[in-house]
Amino acid sequence: MWFTFSGGAGYSPKRYLKRTICSPPTRGLPPGRHLLNVGTYYRLLLLTSGDVEQNPGPKLTIQCLNIDGIRGKTAELASFLEENRIDICLLQETKLSKRIPTPLFAGYDALRCDRESEHGGGLLTLIKRGIKYFENPLPYTSLKKDSNTEIIGISLMTSYGRLEIANVYVPPPGSCKKGYRFDLSSLDKLDNLLLCGDLNAKHPAWFRYQTADARGNLLISQLQKLIILNNPKKNTRTPYNSKDTRTSPDLSICSPRLSPIIKWSVRYDLRSDHHSMIMRMNCSPHLILKPNFSMITKTQIGMLSQITSIQDSRTFTLRIFLPWTGQWKASTKLS
Repeated sequence: MWFTFSGGAGYSPKRYLKRTICSPPTRGLPPGRHLLNVGTYYRLLLLTSGDVEQNPGPKLTIQCLNIDGIRGKTAELASFLEENRIDICLLQETKLSKRIPTPLFAGYDALRCDRESEHGGGLLTLIKRGIKYFENPLPYTSLKKDSNTEIIGISLMTSYGRLEIANVYVPPPGSCKKGYRFDLSSLDKLDNLLLCGDLNAKHPAWFRYQTADARGNLLISQLQKLIILNNPKKNTRTPYNSKDTRTSPDLSICSPRLSPIIKWSVRYDLRSDHHSMIMRMNCSPHLILKPNFSMITKTQIGMLSQITSIQDSRTFTLRIFLPWTGQWKASTKLS
């Protein structure tokens, strides 16, 4: 609740506080002025002390993981999503085929892309229900022309502006079709991009203890403007065989304007040889606003609904129009 001082023009709370800082908050007020609540006194002390940090605001939390097969891992992933308050989850190598239904995660919408050959690969993007977004393949048209790169792109509005999020998987060079050339140069022009995924590219720029391969060198030359978020001291893959070398084939890349609001970290607590990359963004997504039907008046009900039957004076059946979907909801009894 907000409280205010009553009084005429020219009254200075800071000057008042300086004069009465050692006195009780209700003593020494100028004639004709009174403190409506003691809480105001302490609030003004905070505001004038110069020692108050800015509220960091809400966060948009994004997870990226090569899950190495999602079947049998949905329960632990669901727990991870809830415990870490993940808003958007980008999964690679789901290894689902057209015959397998999409795994359900309570409270999340799912966008899915399976590999055409039905062997390995596959993407799944989970978006927390209520976030306003749409699938947007346009920025990645050139990438979709080849049959090796798998990509799901979404767009959403945030308090920091429009955000393009790309979930990407590129198979290892030995698994790509003959003549495939790794090329992400078209993405270098985007100024609101967050690209995450397993690119199967290695370079010391994103993990200092690995040797650069041909794809890693190509990536460095193609994406000169974009920022690599990975911590070069943290690996994103630990092979199942402990004798093999740790690497970072997974990458998080963003446009320069997004870099200041993203905090990157890695988690090692899910069953996969890859590890979760977590991006916490200091911005909030726009949400889908739904009308509060408990506050709708009789006149508004007449505008948004069609009465289909009346059972008695207090119970009737309505078909309610949902403006955010453009559809009529199934008949509902209201008492």
